[in-house]
Amino acid sequence: MDRRVDVAVALAVVALGVAILVLTQRIADSPVPDPIGPRGVPTVLGTFFVVAGILLAGRRLIGWRDGDTFVPHEGSDDDPGVPPGSARRALSIWLAALVYVVTLPWVGFIVGTPLFTAFMLWRLEMNRGPLLMIPAIVAFPVIFTAACYLFFATFLGVRLPLGFVREIVTRLTG
Repeated sequence: MDRRVDVAVALAVVALGVAILVLTQRIADSPVPDPIGPRGVPTVLGTFFVVAGILLAGRRLIGWRDGDTFVPHEGSDDDPGVPPGSARRALSIWLAALVYVVTLPWVGFIVGTPLFTAFMLWRLEMNRGPLLMIPAIVAFPVIFTAACYLFFATFLGVRLPLGFVREIVTRLTG
């Protein structure tokens, strides 16, 4: 693959950042006093894109002095012992993420997140060895979900979708 594509992508990121900064100026001031203001987050995001794009393009251009402008094609032995990526695995991960997002209001965070996390660990082959499979595929998603729920719902006060669990809790308490 030609490394000049990297420069083109980096310049596209710069252009996106500039577009965000230009469009941000059209946002009207808020009547409610706010220390950040309605343009604060888009301005930071646009600035980040511009700076990161320039740094990436500059890094690639400086790297051209050191060697060839071509990267070895996929399938070459650039990482011995690491299996090549799979389109099937990538598509299954995208599909799982889509299903997770679409079904989250009905299934709920408490049920959907451990299932999604366990699937992701399995698809990313994080189950190295039979003894590590149970903690990695079962315990970690449950602990991760509980930690996220406690942090977001309890500490930050974010209302996470509970799905059918809300109905069960309502029946038990009501």
